[in-house]
Amino acid sequence: DASGKRQIASHFYPLIDLYASGDSHVVDWQLGLMKLSGVTGVLIDWPGTANVWDYPGNAANCEAIIKGCQRVGLEYAIVYEDHNLGMARDAHMLNVTIIEQGKADMVYLRDKHMVNSNYIKLNSAPLILDFGPQTLNAGEWDQVYSVMTQPPTFLTLWNQMDQGGKAAKGEFAWIYTNYMDGLKNFYHFRSQVHLKFGVAYPGFESAYTLGGWPGPTWTIKYG
Repeated sequence: DASGKRQIASHFYPLIDLYASGDSHVVDWQLGLMKLSGVTGVLIDWPGTANVWDYPGNAANCEAIIKGCQRVGLEYAIVYEDHNLGMARDAHMLNVTIIEQGKADMVYLRDKHMVNSNYIKLNSAPLILDFGPQTLNAGEWDQVYSVMTQPPTFLTLWNQMDQGGKAAKGEFAWIYTNYMDGLKNFYHFRSQVHLKFGVAYPGFESAYTLGGWPGPTWTIKYG
């Protein structure tokens, strides 16, 4: 535009202009600001190890952030995307079953990350969240986690712990249209969930449509 800003699929424009998520200078700056603000750890949305679509590029960016956490002294844990397994399977892009790919992903996390001193542990076990489940069912999760040396503290998205198999230990909250009412309901009810992971956010403005993806179109005002 007239001010020199480029067109991007976002409601907000970065103060430092457009950047690459794997740029170590950007990563150190972002994580450094987080640490100065009192943040002690990050949860990283991780696509898995399948060589499909943009998964490898996103995984490389995750590794860059993890290295940054080690440099600046932050803890980290992984948020898995089992939906990626289903999308790759449905597009006939996987050479193995979703169970075999899931196991390969867990072996990678077990050997590459959960051994790190700054990988977050909860109740003396490595923490792993899943944004779902959206593909794997309860019995399939049990198979996928069978490769783990130590069962992780596994949290599903809220209201979905029953789909996480024997390994599921609790749930984490997320954004929704009813905002505080939904969070209060999650915190004060669902007594069968003994481990609840909270969430805080100032607002929500969806960019799915701008990016050409299906997803929520509603907004929660900031402030």
